[in-house]
Amino acid sequence: MAVDAPIPPAESLEAVSVATRALWSRRREMLGGARRSRDGLTLAAPHPVYVFGLKALLEPSFDPGATETGTWRYLVQDRGRAIAAVESASPAGVHRFAQLNESVPGSADLPLETERAIRLAEADHDIRAGNFSLALFRVPALYLAALWLRRVGEGVDFLIGLAPTPHEVASGRPVDASTFVASLRPLAERRLREGDHRSN
Repeated sequence: MAVDAPIPPAESLEAVSVATRALWSRRREMLGGARRSRDGLTLAAPHPVYVFGLKALLEPSFDPGATETGTWRYLVQDRGRAIAAVESASPAGVHRFAQLNESVPGSADLPLETERAIRLAEADHDIRAGNFSLALFRVPALYLAALWLRRVGEGVDFLIGLAPTPHEVASGRPVDASTFVASLRPLAERRLREGDHRSN
C-alpha cells in the first residue's frame, strides 16, 4: 500500500520555502512576540493542483489528467499538525510563490481538511490495496476542492471532497472519481444556465 506525495520541482520547493519563512518572520515581528515561535515549521505532502472549468466537467471524454496547471501545493506543519497551505505557480515557466492559506479555527479550514483527508485515504481498505499519488482537484466556479488519489497503474482513482462542499457532493470519505464527477455535472449545468462567467 502507498499514498505517495509526488516529488515537486526544485524551483517550486525553493520558492515556497523562502516565502514561508519570510511570511512567518514578518508575522512574528508584527505580533511583537505574542505568538509562540514557528521555527519548527515543515513543508509536507507536496501535490500538483488541477483546475477545472464547468464546461470541462460536461465533456463526454473528460480527462482530469489533461489540466495540470503548473501549480504545486504544500501543507505547512507545526509539530506535525497542518497550520497552513502554501502554493507556487509557474505562469511563465518559472515557479514563484503564489499564496498562503492559513488555518482559521471555526471556518473553512482547507489545510486541516486536507490533512484529515490524507489520513482517511491511508486508512481506507480500497485505497490501501493500491498505489496512489496525491493531487488537488479544484473547481473554482463551484467553490469546490477535493483531495485526488491518482492511482499509479491501472484502476480507479478516488476523490475526497474537502469541506465545505455543496450538499450534493460527498465530503469526508473516498468516492470513486467517475461517481464524484457525475455528482458535479448537475451543478455545472445549473451554473452555466445561470450565466456564470468563470465557466471557461
